[in-house]
Amino acid sequence: WSMRFDMDEEVRSVALGVGWIAAVTSLNFLRIFTEGGLQ
Repeated sequence: WSMRFDMDEEVRSVALGVGWIAAVTSLNFLRIFTEGGLQ
């Protein structure tokens, strides 16, 4: 799967776990994605 962010949002940090990925963005969002593609 893939995710497109708005032009004014960029990923600042990424964390990986078993079955999930988390990304902190420049807009102070914590986005958590599962291996199945859920956000």
